[in-house]
Amino acid sequence: MAKLLRVLDLGKINLGDVFPSEIGMLVQLAFLAIEGYMTDIPPSIGNLSNLETLILNQLRYGKALSLPGTFWNLQKLRHLSIGTPGCSFSMENQATSPDLCELDKLSDVAIPCPGDMDGLMKKFPRVRKLKCNLLVSPKETGDYIKVVVPESLSQLESLGISQFLTGGIYKPRKFEFSLPAKLKKLSLAFMDLCGRSLSTISKFPNLEVLKFTWVSFEGSTWEMEEGELSKLRFLKLSSPGLLSWSAAEDQFECLEKLKLLDCTFLEELPSCLENIPTLAVIQVVNCSKTAVELVKNIKEIQEDNGNSELEIITSWFG
Repeated sequence: MAKLLRVLDLGKINLGDVFPSEIGMLVQLAFLAIEGYMTDIPPSIGNLSNLETLILNQLRYGKALSLPGTFWNLQKLRHLSIGTPGCSFSMENQATSPDLCELDKLSDVAIPCPGDMDGLMKKFPRVRKLKCNLLVSPKETGDYIKVVVPESLSQLESLGISQFLTGGIYKPRKFEFSLPAKLKKLSLAFMDLCGRSLSTISKFPNLEVLKFTWVSFEGSTWEMEEGELSKLRFLKLSSPGLLSWSAAEDQFECLEKLKLLDCTFLEELPSCLENIPTLAVIQVVNCSKTAVELVKNIKEIQEDNGNSELEIITSWFG
């Protein structure tokens, strides 16, 4: 009867260091969730040809989970989720193995930096939601890191990219991006953004959600040009070193929610926030007193302009 099992959820049970080889016999599985300290998945995972969802809650922080070459046999797979820092794919037979054309959501994939992100991403031609952890080695000597996500990912709508340091002394590096223009949601975390990277991001015509988590800006300022991010509905800004943020008067015409997090030195906010009729919530968490006062002033002006529904939420941790 066990071989007929369709759902196996062990996602809340620590199975230790070894992936149970018996799971490879459950050929009818459509859903599998596993938790443990394992760093390798056995080739028998390739027997699960009916698998649609694979969730691997990896507890060994700092080492990517290695997937075997037989992983490409999972032709029905639609959702793959791995714990931080993610998973790495075997290079064995990667060029000749079939693409995973049904994969819709991939979270997380660990990519050595520098590495062949372009070649790997082509294996998932129809993915819509993608989260990547860039494994940056302290031996990497360049001042700039360019992240190229191929335009061939024509279905990609949501993209998250985090920098993950693999040890050694941290050296700040600026990030540049080449990303599909159809993105609706973009999340960037733990990285330094230069003017060129911000210029690329701001010109995405369909971007509705933008999240910056513990990012730094060149010169500690974010100066936006006219007409950028015109369709943005939600903006999260987490930048402990940011001092000044400015934008044109007609910016953020569709913005509904703004979240400021850990902006402990922020002294300037865009005046355009005073005149956005769609703005419903501004959340301020662990920010400077100046930022809190500026947000309160924005609410007063919004109320004078007829937007009495704007909600201000402030809080502090620690």
